[in-house]
Amino acid sequence: MFWNYYTSNYGRVDKELNDLIAKYPIMYIDTKEGIKERIKNMVNEIINSKLFKEPAVMVYPWKQEYNTEEYLGFIKTGNGYLSLDDQKKFIVEEQVREIIYRNGGTIVRPYTCVCYLADKK
Repeated sequence: MFWNYYTSNYGRVDKELNDLIAKYPIMYIDTKEGIKERIKNMVNEIINSKLFKEPAVMVYPWKQEYNTEEYLGFIKTGNGYLSLDDQKKFIVEEQVREIIYRNGGTIVRPYTCVCYLADKK
């Protein structure tokens, strides 16, 4: 199983996005420490299912640079955004545009891709 975690870059953009996410939960940007904890919890969940042996865990950090429309396109695929009413979607889109504009016109989103590979018992 592959899982992409949205990783904080600890910068101004993420602070502004986290302020927006606090009002409109469109995604979850986690710290490196938080992701380590989530990986540990996922490993425990796999083991506790009693369906699989302990998984091998491979971690691949990567980054993607987005312009405003690309990042909005990415956000629009998420369940958090899709669950908003039209007025809130408009607000989120406008605030994301402003955040990216204020910060140079692009955003670099770090990800932590984790592969969990486990044999059946």
